Amino acid sequence: MKKLIKYIAVVVVLVTITVAGTCHIVKTTNGVVVISKKYFSFNNTYVDLTQWDIPKFLANLELTIYLVEKKVISHEIMARLREYGIEENLRTLSNALEKQLKETVK
Repeated sequence: MKKLIKYIAVVVVLVTITVAGTCHIVKTTNGVVVISKKYFSFNNTYVDLTQWDIPKFLANLELTIYLVEKKVISHEIMARLREYGIEENLRTLSNALEKQLKETVK
């Protein structure tokens, strides 16, 4: 019985680590969304966008671009990004970040 409990505990820990490393849990004004990460990491596992303002989005630009691509960010936030003149450059920034990431991984 003790072996079974230890086995279950190990499985729970491994599943938790896997989910934390591969998924973003994003709280938006429309509810909670779970999306996959581009790559395995423990950064930004849980993100509460309800309190974010434009400087916070800009400080987390890679995540912001990814959330835009996944269509998680609301139209209200997209309007804020337009005010800063960023929306047009999101695709370019995303491609540049991916290229930089690939070069870093090599």
